[in-house]
Amino acid sequence: MKRKKTAPFAYDAPGDTPESLARALEQADSLPGAPGRDGLLAMAYYRGWGVEADAERAFCHARQGMQAGDGAACYVLALMCANGDTPDQRTGGPRQEYDHYDAEHFMQMAAKTGGPWAVKAHLWLRDYFMDSCRGEDPDEGQEHYQAAADLAGRLDGGK
Repeated sequence: MKRKKTAPFAYDAPGDTPESLARALEQADSLPGAPGRDGLLAMAYYRGWGVEADAERAFCHARQGMQAGDGAACYVLALMCANGDTPDQRTGGPRQEYDHYDAEHFMQMAAKTGGPWAVKAHLWLRDYFMDSCRGEDPDEGQEHYQAAADLAGRLDGGK
């Protein structure tokens, strides 16, 4: 993505139009160090929102954002781990740096951020713990479901 000077960051909601999303991504890319920047770029590159999907770039932004505590970045990194989309998982071999075993850890990190991605993380964790082949802890699954509901209510202003 080419970097150029833009006006201060103004984020249009994903899906408004391809043009508004591309503009938001361009602005985010031009603001190194801005909170949430790496998570937004990681999700955009992972899902192909406004840019061509690129798992390598998504991973780089997700890892960098995770190290800064960006909830969206933690969420994307967890998805990449769970889906086998990290660079070292795609190449195979012995235990990788990030793999499906790490997905829960990164979702826990995303859930603790308390932002909009935390709701999605809690719902993913609920499914994880309700699955008898993975988390196998229905009580913890219900706790995550309740946490998601409570957080969604707070984020929505209690509506």
